Amino acid sequence: MANKTAGDKLDTALKSANEAVKELKKMGENTKIALTEDLKALKDALGDTNVAHRIVDAKDYSVAKAREAGEMMDESVRQKPYHYIAGAAVLGLLLGVLIGRKS
Repeated sequence: MANKTAGDKLDTALKSANEAVKELKKMGENTKIALTEDLKALKDALGDTNVAHRIVDAKDYSVAKAREAGEMMDESVRQKPYHYIAGAAVLGLLLGVLIGRKS
């Protein structure tokens, strides 16, 4: 029986394929269990720290500080407008000189 027939070879291949499918299913179940446990741990961690609430608080704080800074800048410009005009002119001149230079 050294020579296998085509049917024997096909049976052997089908058995190997069937075993591979069983192994893949087993691996899939193990992966599903591991991912479920990781997801539960992540949900627990996020629930404990209340991350979403902290993000909203940080956003509100940042918006308030930006608004304050804008109001302070507006008042400063209204008090000394010529200082800011001169500063903008000097900055424009410097940028023009730097851009206009040839290497």
